[in-house]
Formats: sequence, C-alpha cells, structure tokens
Amino acid sequence: TTGDATTGDATGDPWDTSGGDTWDTDGEPIPEMCAGYYVDGPPEFGDGCGGGYGQAIGAPEVKDEMCCFTVDWPEICCGRPFSVGEGARVAAVAATRAWLGERLPTPQLGGLDAATRERLAAAWTADGLAEHASVASFARFILELLAVGAPAELVSAAQRALAEEIEHARLCFALASAYRGAPVGPGPLAIDAALDGGGDLRSIVARALVEGCIGETLAALQAGVAAASTGDPAVAAALQSIADDELEHAALAWSFVRWAIDAGGLADAEGLIAAAIDAAEAEARAPIEVSADAEGDALAVYGRLDAGAEQRLRRDGARTVILPALRGLAADLAARRGATSVRAAALRSAAARA
Repeated sequence: TTGDATTGDATGDPWDTSGGDTWDTDGEPIPEMCAGYYVDGPPEFGDGCGGGYGQAIGAPEVKDEMCCFTVDWPEICCGRPFSVGEGARVAAVAATRAWLGERLPTPQLGGLDAATRERLAAAWTADGLAEHASVASFARFILELLAVGAPAELVSAAQRALAEEIEHARLCFALASAYRGAPVGPGPLAIDAALDGGGDLRSIVARALVEGCIGETLAALQAGVAAASTGDPAVAAALQSIADDELEHAALAWSFVRWAIDAGGLADAEGLIAAAIDAAEAEARAPIEVSADAEGDALAVYGRLDAGAEQRLRRDGARTVILPALRGLAADLAARRGATSVRAAALRSAAARA
C-alpha cells in the first residue's frame, strides 16, 4: 500500500496518488520533481536500439537538479554491448561535457513539457551509455582479432567501428544534454575481467554471432525506422548516421564469422550456427508483450519508438533478415563439409526450415 507522505493515511491501491497521496517505493518517498513519471506504475525507459526496455526500481534521487532513476535493463542493444561474464556493463551517468563533441545536434524543443523532455533525456542518456560501452566492446574485439590472427582488413574495419561508436555516443549525449538543459556524459567504465579468455576463437565467434550478426543488424533496422518516424531533422540525421554505421558493424561481424569458418580454424562451426539459428527463431516467434502506449507512441515523432514497436521490429527483422542470412550460411557450410556427422545433418535440417 501507499500512503500520503505528509498525513500518513493509506490506500489499498499502490498506484493511487489521488487525495494528496504520493509515491512510496520500498518505504522511500518519491521526490516531488520526480512524481510526474509515476502514472500507471514505475516509469519505463526504452534504449532506442532494439528491444532493451528498462523499468525504474526503487525510489529516484535528485542529483544536480536532475531526477535520477535506477533502471533494471533486461537487455542493452544500442551498438555492441560490452559483455563481461553474464552481464553487460555501462558507465554511470556524469554531469560532464567531455563527450559532447564540437558540433552538437540541436533538436526542436518548442512545445515540449518538462516531463516529456525528461523522458527524452533519459532515453538518449541510456543510448549514450550503451554506445559508450560499445567503444570498449570494439576495443576488446580488436585485441581478440589480433589474438586469433585475423587479417588486417578485419582489424582495420573494427578500428573504424570503434571510432564510429565514439561519434554515436557523442550524438546521444548531445541530444540528452539538449533535452535536459544540462550536460550529460559517462563516468568511468569498469573493465576488470573484460579480457578473461579473450583468445578463444569459439567464444569470440559465439559472441559475434549474437551481438554482431543478430544484435547489430536489428539495431540498424530499428535506428533506420526511428529516423524515418521523427519529424525533427537533427534527430533524424543522428539516427540515420547511427543506422548506417550499425549496418557496417553488422557486416563486419558476418565477415569475421565467415573468416573464422573458412580460414581461422574454427572448431564446431555447425554447432555455433545452429545455436544462432535457434536464438533467431525464438526472436522471430516472440510474442508482443507490451500493450500500446499512447504516451510512448507519441514520442515516435521525436525518434523514440515505444516498446511494442521495438519488439515488432526485432521479431520481423529476425524473420525476414537474420534467419535467411543464418540459414544461407548454414546451408553453404553443410554443402561444403557434407552431412558426415549427426551435427552436420542437424545443421542441414535447420537450414531447410522455413
């Protein structure tokens, strides 16, 4: 139950803020400037890049005149995640101009109320943190390419991708800062244990299939759709730039996987591709679990797709783009190696499935 922070009365409905009731989360009152976010429950924040949708947990805090939430992110999909162990790492938010760049995009702010601006700022901040983490991910990928003897062309492409992720982060933080009216950037990023097992080709390929071939392809699709949905030229330009680059990053992942199969000495390629097909099939069959959100849908004109639209894009992209590419790769590998084993036969079967 939730009670009035000043009078101590209580209601049986934890979402009821009528009659002066204010939000209370785990016994902690919600600061007044943050109360507008709690309408039908704890606020949610989309990551803007394909499937990640986080919900605020606990009570927010006011820091530097900003309403700051701890958000539970089930998935981070902007760019290539910086995966360490079982989780994906991002830096903490910092009030800094160090990542804003020289040429800042200037989104249209006219007619935006404070709550909408803060929602947009939070979403672009999350994107910026994810893109910032992608810089670390590609830095590690460059070292991994060197560790497995990859050709110079792949290393050079990964270096370009790293530089592009820096620009993506700058764009996102610049938009977040514009909406918030105060500088936003990343704090330090933890890198401990990030290189554990970094020379194992099979592990590198497995991550490239999931995070690059699947994840970055879907991220490129979503950024392109978001760019077409917005009526703000500055936001559209930022999103289209991100979409174009993410498509190149996805192509790099596919090229690396092909090299690992053809020349890199990858063992059990059939098993890795079959697992990727299974993951993509699950994505293609995923139900749309988020109902229509009028407020979220209204943000599409500012380049922010709601969670339902993100889920539909991921499902359709997996069905029409990812699965045909993976099945083509599987069929090619099976044809070249022949169905001489149980796993190869299973791979041929997976490649033939509609």
